[in-house]
Amino acid sequence: MEPGKGDQEKLKTRPRSAGDFDVVQASHETVNGLLGGTAVSDLDDGIMVQRAWNHRGTAYQTVRMRFPKMRDFIWPFKSAHPVDVKFNREWWVNGGIVWSGFGTNTGWGYVNLTASAQNKYTMGCGYGPLATSWADTSSSTSYFHYNGSIINPYAEAYIRPQLRSTDASFRAIGDGGTPAEKQKDTASEFASPMSWGVTGNLNGS
Repeated sequence: MEPGKGDQEKLKTRPRSAGDFDVVQASHETVNGLLGGTAVSDLDDGIMVQRAWNHRGTAYQTVRMRFPKMRDFIWPFKSAHPVDVKFNREWWVNGGIVWSGFGTNTGWGYVNLTASAQNKYTMGCGYGPLATSWADTSSSTSYFHYNGSIINPYAEAYIRPQLRSTDASFRAIGDGGTPAEKQKDTASEFASPMSWGVTGNLNGS
């Protein structure tokens, strides 16, 4: 099993700062545990990646990848898995296999998950070879890093487990609803009703 990388406590937050470029990755075992036995191939949304669309990190591109042959989750980098891909609100397209790179073009509509001489053998959710940027791609505040001739952007990967009401862990609720539950008595937050008028005498009698 892949043990994961980096401080995985950072996965609980999403500051999206350029200083978070270092890899933080959950293990295969952790992700499969979250899926609870659901095959990756059965996930309607597949794996979703949000990657910076400019060097300032003020816009993100959403990439969805479905893996029709993937039973248990693995990180798909440099793999021979067949893949379908969808960018933002576009349509699903057949991407071929992962290690060849895939997308709707070879620029900003492209996903490079393979290490090669072209990207100096670095791993990431890179753009295509025709994606270029004249902006800052080298400072610690940039969300774009050039590795060789490939732009590797700041990126986050998500997978969405599916819970269904028909799963064995859920008890069916009849048409009559669930039994009433008695609530603990507490002081009312409302004032008690009072009648208008004056009663009694000023001497208290």
